[in-house]
Amino acid sequence: GMLWFPYECVLYINNPVGNDFETIDGTHLPGNTDSDVLVLEAIYQNTRNFPPVICRQFPNVEDIYMEENQIEIIEADAFAACENLWRIILSFNRITRIPDGLFQNSPLLTIFEASVNEISQIGVNAFVGTQIRVFGLSNNQISDFNPHIFDPISSSLQELYLTSNQ
Repeated sequence: GMLWFPYECVLYINNPVGNDFETIDGTHLPGNTDSDVLVLEAIYQNTRNFPPVICRQFPNVEDIYMEENQIEIIEADAFAACENLWRIILSFNRITRIPDGLFQNSPLLTIFEASVNEISQIGVNAFVGTQIRVFGLSNNQISDFNPHIFDPISSSLQELYLTSNQ
């Protein structure tokens, strides 16, 4: 009857300039390492870019939850080391574009939520190699939508949220 809870890391980020940093410092619970972190959470923090160090330092992370962090930029290689990622929530930020190939190394990705941002551009190959079932981009700045961004996920997509765009 024991419940299992994933090992979670809560980040405190102050990176307003947006430069990438090399490591994330902190103390783990006894017997745990960076490789044991499965859930990563950062809410109400301050970083201009999504820090690629997250996926490099926590190679087994499955779930990333980063709301209201002032994120504007996501580089194309930001998730290159996130091979076990199945859910990412980036809502309530200032993201302007989703680049091509962003999740090419995340074959387990099934939930992508980036509502309430300033997204106006989505790379046609941004979601190649994923299994996205739930796709949320409501309340963004999308005015010209290329339906081919769904080609790579057409067999897995079940829920699509695009309300309140341009």
